[in-house]
Amino acid sequence: MNILFLTHMLPYPQTDGARIRSFNLLKTLTRHNKVSVVSFISETTRTEDIDELRGFVHDLQTVFRPQKYAIKDLFKGVCTSEPFTIINYRTEEMKELVSKKLNEGIDAVHCEHLNMAQYAMAGDGVKRIIDMHNVESEIMRRYADKASDPLKAIYSKMTAKKLARYERDVLRNFDLCVAVSARDADHMREFCSNTVVVDNGVDLDSFLLCEDIVTEPRLVYTGWMKYHANNDAAKYFCDEILPAIKKDRSEVTVDIVGKEPSDEVLRLSDIAGVNVTGAVPDIRSYINKASVYIVPLRVGGGTRLKILEAMAIGIPIVSTSIGCEGIGLTNEKDILIADTAKDFARQTLRLLDDAALRKHLAANARELVEERFSWKMIGEKLLSAYNTIITEEGPKEISL
Repeated sequence: MNILFLTHMLPYPQTDGARIRSFNLLKTLTRHNKVSVVSFISETTRTEDIDELRGFVHDLQTVFRPQKYAIKDLFKGVCTSEPFTIINYRTEEMKELVSKKLNEGIDAVHCEHLNMAQYAMAGDGVKRIIDMHNVESEIMRRYADKASDPLKAIYSKMTAKKLARYERDVLRNFDLCVAVSARDADHMREFCSNTVVVDNGVDLDSFLLCEDIVTEPRLVYTGWMKYHANNDAAKYFCDEILPAIKKDRSEVTVDIVGKEPSDEVLRLSDIAGVNVTGAVPDIRSYINKASVYIVPLRVGGGTRLKILEAMAIGIPIVSTSIGCEGIGLTNEKDILIADTAKDFARQTLRLLDDAALRKHLAANARELVEERFSWKMIGEKLLSAYNTIITEEGPKEISL
């Protein structure tokens, strides 16, 4: 099968959740099909990463798109019916390149993320697949609910409504929609009946179970810190949760690990015990040194790969419901869940003070991730989903 794989950023190296998922799904598809990739790149894309990715796909073409958005596109996002998050990824060069590739005997076009769906509408007789890493309208709605700036809240609510309409209008044109959780799939099936769940996963050969017992009261949070959801989570934890923890355990420290921290996140380093690292060569070294992994997310969608990575390493986790949604974790068995600042502080202190509980949660979480979330298993789910459109069997439950 000849597949055209479209993505809004180069799916390599695996430096954030979106790239990790895209790369591993792409890798699965290349084992069984001839896959050509067309991807946006930016000022930060490295030539060596393009060369590395080119080494194992049939063809790789790139289109430069600056990271800084155009004011005229932002204006269109306010004054037209289309959401800015879609307009922001629209270029004539990408449109022309995709149209050209679709005339080269392509059987299926695979879009990563909603913002690339606009390029899949061309081409006759091709199957159309979209991998929805999350429900974009829901993320924007949640952001609006948490925004402290009234103008940002208004703009986000408006954009959420536009994204909801866009999802409805676009997804019905796809032969297959891929969701990361049953919850997201329920939303997508309103527009695309052939929607299947292909979970996020983790590389169990890279994220090995840590056998060392950490007793130091050290917390860790990881993620792409430029992303507004992680930015909000870091500030929320340090401003509203950490002070309550320090009242009981003043020696507690927290590492906030991830590339491109915003100025707001960088300023958190001024708080005693808080270490904002920026980009690091390997996040595993920080996770391995911590006794508790925190996920204080209040905004987001889909499922969090950071949770799966922590589960694989075997570090106990305290998370909000949003932080761990869609994975099927059980409170008090695999994880501790807390949705208020007071409860999050209490559960974190509880873990710091109870080595047996830390061991219990970590062991159960590692067992679950081995059973359900290795990328090998996830890849098989994707291939089974593809078979539903190749054989025209229609939608069916995909589970392993």
